[in-house]
Amino acid sequence: MRTFARPTYDHVSLWQVERNEQTIVISTGRVGYPLTEESRRPLDATEIAQSVIDALIRQILLAGYVEITPQRFGGTQALLEAALIADPDDMVAHRAYADHLMEAGDPRGELTMLHLRIEAEDMEEAELGELRRQSWQLLPRCEGWYGPFVRYALDADDDVVSSRPHFTLRRGWIDHLVLERCPPEAVIALLLNPLTALTRSLDMLALHAPLLTIAWPNVQHFKFGPDAEWFLNQGDPRTLPDGSDLPRLFLKMPRLIEVQILAVDMHCESLCAALPPSGLELLQIYGFSELFPLGQLGQGTKGHALATLRLRPATAHATPDEPEAGYLPLSVVQKLTPQRFPNLHHLELTCSSMGDAGIMHLIDSKLLDQLQTLDLKHGCITDVGAQRLARAWNPQGLLRTIDLTGNWLSETGVRLLAGAGIDAVVRDQIAADDPFRERYLFQGFEPEYE
Repeated sequence: MRTFARPTYDHVSLWQVERNEQTIVISTGRVGYPLTEESRRPLDATEIAQSVIDALIRQILLAGYVEITPQRFGGTQALLEAALIADPDDMVAHRAYADHLMEAGDPRGELTMLHLRIEAEDMEEAELGELRRQSWQLLPRCEGWYGPFVRYALDADDDVVSSRPHFTLRRGWIDHLVLERCPPEAVIALLLNPLTALTRSLDMLALHAPLLTIAWPNVQHFKFGPDAEWFLNQGDPRTLPDGSDLPRLFLKMPRLIEVQILAVDMHCESLCAALPPSGLELLQIYGFSELFPLGQLGQGTKGHALATLRLRPATAHATPDEPEAGYLPLSVVQKLTPQRFPNLHHLELTCSSMGDAGIMHLIDSKLLDQLQTLDLKHGCITDVGAQRLARAWNPQGLLRTIDLTGNWLSETGVRLLAGAGIDAVVRDQIAADDPFRERYLFQGFEPEYE
């Protein structure tokens, strides 16, 4: 059986041919969906099966398809690869795998040995540089494995930089992978490439449907969307990627430790459900437009390892008379407790309608005692909340950074914080006579009044 693919930016078409006794079976479909049998062609007694298949393949290649028939490995190589996927830090298995590849004449063996030397040996910077140079020189010889990654990495044309995948190697495997616009050639390379099985860090600017079929068993650090700092200063929300399929992707990432997302159209409940049951240490989600399920995030042991939580909805509507407005209201903030999040040290709740009652919850629940940084920009906090913070402030405690930008503090509230020794950020407070105070609309990325 031989398989061919023709990629586009939203899907990958598949064409498959196989011989079944005296019949040639052709199946077609798309990556991510079951193939359907398109035709069966009986063979004449005078026909040679391979000649017929070769003729069909020539036609499909002319139509723009490329072969992605997986290479079949068994025995020692399959066992070693399975062992490395299960335990990527097994150095004995890495060396045995490199030895096996070298014996088979695979240049990846030599490349892996160079990487292991760079990682293990204590040597001068000049010698390290020479080993790194040698490893990059080996890449073109590994063209059959690294596919278009090699061609893009060695391409000096600046015009393709914005659409090429960037990658770094570790122990002969792709360790860090950046997929920006993910051209069709890169999709094909990923579908073919077993070397992403040990990828630890993955950045995506957008999620193309074909990528949902790829397993990422060792990804620990995942970033989706543009850089948040750049975007918050000059980005256009209309350019943000669609995050609706992220839960399906997370189900293929059982070892996630850090997740950073800046996207729209996210299904937060499904997203939180798809996160691993334990081990997550950093979660940053910007751009959601629904009530955030903090209670679900804190179920079981899912939130026990979480040290950093940053939440910023796309929009937040709040007035003093509507404590449950927006996507981070008081009822959601009240799900934050030391019992659910015992290791939480860095908290951002931007565009929350929690108000002064939210401050009281953070204090009374003792969550404030374990925080080192607290970001409550645009949180509907008044002088009452500032007074409670000033009274609860412990100069010997862990909390060192508080950001109250864009709240409802008067000069009195600012003085209360300063008098208690709290070095808080208090820029752009909303004045009591501000005509927009009663109709409070904040874009999650930049304030915008209507």
